[in-house]
Amino acid sequence: MKKEDPSCFTCSTRYCCILKNCERQYLEFVDNSKFCMTYRKGQPIIRQGTYIDGVYFISSGVAKVFVNGYRGQPLIISLAKAGSVLGHSTDELGKQQISVTAVEETSVCFIESKEYEDICSRNAGVREDLTKAFQRELNQMHTRMIHLAQLNVREKVAEALLHIVNTYLSEYSKEPFEVNLSRKDIGDLIGVTKEQVSKTMAELKKERIIFVSGRTLQILNYAKLRSIACL
Repeated sequence: MKKEDPSCFTCSTRYCCILKNCERQYLEFVDNSKFCMTYRKGQPIIRQGTYIDGVYFISSGVAKVFVNGYRGQPLIISLAKAGSVLGHSTDELGKQQISVTAVEETSVCFIESKEYEDICSRNAGVREDLTKAFQRELNQMHTRMIHLAQLNVREKVAEALLHIVNTYLSEYSKEPFEVNLSRKDIGDLIGVTKEQVSKTMAELKKERIIFVSGRTLQILNYAKLRSIACL
């Protein structure tokens, strides 16, 4: 982990939920009070069950958000990208309910709870945007979990690939890109084994729905992939 100090005024996530409606005086306050860090691939950002007195904002990179399930088996809930807010998911004792680990070099900014709450209390627009963002995140998570519970392995893998491409690229992009997730990570995202992921991806490649070579992924036929994923 290395420390950095980028400016909120020139940040690529300037228009994320907490910053876009933040008045200049409070944006300056955030800029002066934040603590910024860059995590290498595989480094934990948040550990489930720990106390964190503040929230994290991803400014660049991708991280996996997961919980440790039965017998310690991880279940990846989602992939967090630039603009995502982390650390707000706590229990009644203030313990983190999720773990977050960088899947590639990921830069984050940390704001202590006191400053974070002060910004929200003084900025109705920021408070409203954050509330909507958290509600949207919760609804999307619930909808996805219910949807996945009804899919077979092939359908789940197709859904995972769409989820991944929407994290790294804009929807329906046909550009090849590097996925910094292992086959096991993809399996943990949908509750199947890495062997099932590899087998299904090989089948989809043979059918020319996707192109995959190592960690490089390209979606060749979005319509077909969405149909397989029942979307």
